[in-house]
Amino acid sequence: QRVENYRHDDDKVLIAPPSSTFDYVLDHYPVRYCFPPENTATLHLVHEHHDIGTVVEDEAHLQRELLELDYQRTRKASPSPRSNLWVFQ
Repeated sequence: QRVENYRHDDDKVLIAPPSSTFDYVLDHYPVRYCFPPENTATLHLVHEHHDIGTVVEDEAHLQRELLELDYQRTRKASPSPRSNLWVFQ
C-alpha cells in the first residue's frame, strides 16, 4: 500500500523502510523521515526528541516497545501474505 493510505500527518516524523516510502518522502517534502530503528534504545531516542506520527515496522521487531509507547497497530502495510510489515500510529 502507498503511504497516502496510512493517513500520515506530515507535521510528524514518518518511520518506515526506504523501499516503501521513498516516493512519498520526495513528493511530500519537507516531511520528516527516519529509517526504522535497529533497536529499542534508538526507538526511544527518536521518540523522546521527535513527534512520531507513523511507524511502518516488522511485526515482531519492535512491536512490544511501540505498544508500550502507546502506538496502536492500525493495519497491515501490505496485502501480501509474505509481508510482515505493520503500520503503527
